[in-house]
Amino acid sequence: MKGKNLLILVVVAGVLVGLAVLTSRKQKRHAVVATEIGKPVLAALQDPDTLNSIERIEVLSPGGTVTVARVEGAWVAPRKYNYPADFGKVRDFVRTLRDLEIGHTLKGGAAERRELELLTPGGAATNGIGTVVKLETAAGEEVASLLVGKEHERAAPADSPYARYGAYPDGRYILAGEKPVLVADTLSALPSDVKDWFDTTVVNVSSYDITNITVTGANGTTLTFQRPEPGGDLVVADLNEDTEEMETAAAGGLANALSYLNFQDIADPSLSDEALGFDNPVRLVARTRNNKVYTLTIGGSPEDSDNRYVRVSAAYEPPAEPAPAPGEDDVETPETEPGTNVTAAATADVEAEKAEDEARKKRREEQEKRAGEVEALNERVGPWTYVVNSYKVDDVTADRSAFVKAKEEEEEEEVEDEDAPPADTGTETADEPSEPISE
Repeated sequence: MKGKNLLILVVVAGVLVGLAVLTSRKQKRHAVVATEIGKPVLAALQDPDTLNSIERIEVLSPGGTVTVARVEGAWVAPRKYNYPADFGKVRDFVRTLRDLEIGHTLKGGAAERRELELLTPGGAATNGIGTVVKLETAAGEEVASLLVGKEHERAAPADSPYARYGAYPDGRYILAGEKPVLVADTLSALPSDVKDWFDTTVVNVSSYDITNITVTGANGTTLTFQRPEPGGDLVVADLNEDTEEMETAAAGGLANALSYLNFQDIADPSLSDEALGFDNPVRLVARTRNNKVYTLTIGGSPEDSDNRYVRVSAAYEPPAEPAPAPGEDDVETPETEPGTNVTAAATADVEAEKAEDEARKKRREEQEKRAGEVEALNERVGPWTYVVNSYKVDDVTADRSAFVKAKEEEEEEEVEDEDAPPADTGTETADEPSEPISE
């Protein structure tokens, strides 16, 4: 009996020891997990020197590879003819990766990784649907990398006004090394197309700033438009207001051709003008109120597309300095009469001259600013041919009939003349006695 009790005590003691060891391990694991929360996902990017050593970013997704690199001090897209990337977008993306913090850790088994889309793209064995981000030096050395999975979604509270929209993204699953984690950033700036790295605005000129437009067709025909008053509609210069009127929708489309002109793609710089349709282009020249002149040259269309090739350039034509009033320089200073305050008169002349100098200086500064803006635009867009949506340039034509229509003749309404005598109906009235048959 004693031996049996002893055996039971030994078994119980073993179970207790096992539970203690298991509990200790769980506590240690939770302690380790707790200490990781809030730590940066990419520790290497916390060093400024390492961060600044990044000269190449490669994003590999199931849709393809998107690459930007620093070439001669400027960020460009090597696979898109070295077109300049928007440095602000590059900088902000890298800083976003630097600031990622661990919000939650996961086990990371094979099934869980597949569920979270944490699989390398392009792998035949894994049918990967994740996105790999690689940060490298100019020599190709890896600075940091991570695998981006799907977004984490949170359901809106039932009593929230957004409940009817369902769940909303509030984080992203990431695999850095072998450790799947959840971060609070959705990484919405993750590029899926090289165009995501670009500032796609070619030019943006408000239609209301345009004072006149001249369109030259492919056959050399020209058509000129003017804006009679600020805020008014564009009209053809030779409009006969008695018999013609403008097609306002077409004229409005013409005026908006340079407004938010964004590109869809970049044309291969090696293609000839003939291949791009610039051997017989359509050209729009628009002058603005601040004396900037924009030229939009429209070529042909890419294969299998109705989009159009365009080029943009600009110039600044400063206005002439205001001429002095007639005879102003020939006016003789009258003799000072006795009792006149000579000092006050001289002071007034000095103040007037000073004010004129200040006005002249301000005009020069404004002109230099505008000339600088034009120069910067030409440097940015001048070397390139862009592909734009055709609807932006559909209304650019020198065909006058597209903008002008004949006025409809107004039907004249008959107006009754109250002073006219009543019409003779051939009948007599009670108020007017008939003439006797005989006297």
